Amino acid sequence: MKAVFQSDKSCFQIAKSSFVGVIDVFSEEQTLYSESGQKVTYKLEKVGKRSTIPPKDDISYIFQEGKNHNQLTLTDPEEIAGMREFIKKGVDYIHEVSSEE
Repeated sequence: MKAVFQSDKSCFQIAKSSFVGVIDVFSEEQTLYSESGQKVTYKLEKVGKRSTIPPKDDISYIFQEGKNHNQLTLTDPEEIAGMREFIKKGVDYIHEVSSEE
């Protein structure tokens, strides 16, 4: 498996934790009780995102391949899926230009 991504600017650098293992972070849970005494737990609101990659294992990728030094080839399926999801969420400065399954 291989996918090539292209950035709008050359030598663009991105941390692996920006697109792999990214999960939503919620505020603290709140427990309430209904009039009948039933326990109900709520997550109050989404407050951001974080990566499950430990800082010591985080690495950076540089879009430096290709004629304009603005391409990056990924071969790890998890990284490819993460980059595709990252792009879907509104990133308009990175595009997938080719892939081989």
